[in-house]
Amino acid sequence: MCFKASIMSIHICVAGILAGLFLSACNNENDKNGSSSGGALDCPGVDGTYYYVLTPLGECADQGVTLLDEGTSVQNHGVVVVNYSGCTSTVTYNGCSMSSEIECSRGLSMTLAESFTVGDPNEVTGTQKQQFDGAMDCVYELYGSTDREAVLSHAGLSGDVNVSELSTPVIPNPDNISVAREECSANAAAEEAACPSGSDLTTTIANCTTHWQSFDARGCGDGWRAFVNCRTEHAADMNCETGEIPACDVYQNAYFQCTSAFASATGCSNAGFSESLCTDGGTYSYACLNDSAPFVDCTEATAQNAVQMYCCF
Repeated sequence: MCFKASIMSIHICVAGILAGLFLSACNNENDKNGSSSGGALDCPGVDGTYYYVLTPLGECADQGVTLLDEGTSVQNHGVVVVNYSGCTSTVTYNGCSMSSEIECSRGLSMTLAESFTVGDPNEVTGTQKQQFDGAMDCVYELYGSTDREAVLSHAGLSGDVNVSELSTPVIPNPDNISVAREECSANAAAEEAACPSGSDLTTTIANCTTHWQSFDARGCGDGWRAFVNCRTEHAADMNCETGEIPACDVYQNAYFQCTSAFASATGCSNAGFSESLCTDGGTYSYACLNDSAPFVDCTEATAQNAVQMYCCF
């Protein structure tokens, strides 16, 4: 995760802007934000409503799993990466396989490969690779199915899970920091009681609160708070070696999906809280691939390495 507005952290943040896979039914038409090639997937029988999970691999694994559980309609045997603000895509179809090349105006490129399998349920597997000048490449495993339970199982979840509300970005509310800090304090105490470590709880609380600010900046603070409160409630179930609490995975997925939705809608990533960057005020700063601020309440800041910066709230 990126919290400081140094040049290196900005590059890493922007590299993760498209971490979520934004799929939509293909109508083979250009829109105002991008373009795609014509054509259709010559694989009869794959129509349906698909659910997806995107898993980052290798050095990017700490970005967390993205779960798309609301359902994406695949019609007329055509699927493309959604036309993304500031980017264009070229799609190639080959039987039940599809590949996409996505180029963005500020040095970010992606390749996406998908293979559909007709059956009961229908499935799709593939990979997504992101490259950004000056930052490490990230590779993601894609799995999708018309069976929602199969996708949840692939993501390590089960039961009646719905992350839709918490995975939808809202307007940030930095004034909620005192509530978030109190919840972080309760969580730190509960987890220390469950698995004593002797750690400085002041530092733990500060780190937790900083994480909330990072997610709140992208309109996803409620998901982070739900995750923290779940861990407080289920602290007794924590694995003291790994720190994992399985019952709370759904909330973690929610705030990761929320950040992907924010990036998709704005073309921006949170870039930290640098006072030197936001000399005219602003609680949160953003690095953007396009020339539009993520919110109305923003001022333009000095660009960093051709990445447009904004200070907001």
